Amino acid sequence: MWRVPGTRGRFYGRDNTLADLRALMQVEHRVVLRPQDDLPGLGTTHLAREYAYRHRHLYDVVWWFDCAARPAESGVAFLHRVLEQLADLGRRVGQIVGPGHELHSREGWLLIFDEVDRPGLIGEMIPTGPGHVLITSTDPLARHLGSTVDLPPLDRQSSVLMLLDAHRGFELELVTAEAIAAFVGDRPAAIARIAELFATGLVSPEVTLELLRFGNMAKLSRTIPQNQVVYLADLFLAVRGLRAPDTWSIWLDLSEDYLEHQLLHRHMTDARSMLLHMLRTLVNGPEPIHSLQCLCRALHDVLPNTQGVEEVCRAIDNLPG
Repeated sequence: MWRVPGTRGRFYGRDNTLADLRALMQVEHRVVLRPQDDLPGLGTTHLAREYAYRHRHLYDVVWWFDCAARPAESGVAFLHRVLEQLADLGRRVGQIVGPGHELHSREGWLLIFDEVDRPGLIGEMIPTGPGHVLITSTDPLARHLGSTVDLPPLDRQSSVLMLLDAHRGFELELVTAEAIAAFVGDRPAAIARIAELFATGLVSPEVTLELLRFGNMAKLSRTIPQNQVVYLADLFLAVRGLRAPDTWSIWLDLSEDYLEHQLLHRHMTDARSMLLHMLRTLVNGPEPIHSLQCLCRALHDVLPNTQGVEEVCRAIDNLPG
């Protein structure tokens, strides 16, 4: 019995973490996988999926539960959604699966509760019995749900390999790949975003490195919290390589909430100066007027009536071409 969403894809590094996870699981039976130092983008879900694939031969039931909080979802609605997933498993195995009931299988079972954002509610929902439970969560309170494994960033060699595998149409020197990996802290989510842009053929590694260096300068000057620098770099990277509105739209889908709620609303002065720097950078790029106008239309939609954005947008709308 198997339900694990998504495709396996290529997995980079982390053999030691997977081995530690397996060893602890055999002793404790319930393990919580958390990002080291609460850093975002370390790939707990991806590692949990890889663990399921590598060890599926040890279980006759492997089942995945989506436990991520949804906007405006009440605690009651969340519990109902998890119970529905448990009931679905119960129908498949012909048992009652849920709080107060043991789950039995011939060769053992593995239940994965992914992105647990409400650890206080999920604990009583987990079935008991002779099986294994893997929980992924960024919430520090999830530690009470089981023994904890902290997921570190990728090793540098794996980060570089991700970039080398992904780039298309550009020469990617080893030293450049290493510098990019260092600037994003070897976090696989950030590397994957950059790799996606490489794959479009629109952005060169040299431009990527230039923009990341600017983000690092902001970090060193302490004008913006460190965990926001990668997102700023993504923004510069995306718009510098812009050729058509579709390219911006794809990136905007990934970044709109972040821009609106975490960056410009909290750091208005710094954001305005960085926006102006970004615009100056774009002027020297390909198709500058078209790129600038697409950028400002998008920013205007995301951040209406924002001081600085309005001012710059009006100036660009008056540019010839």
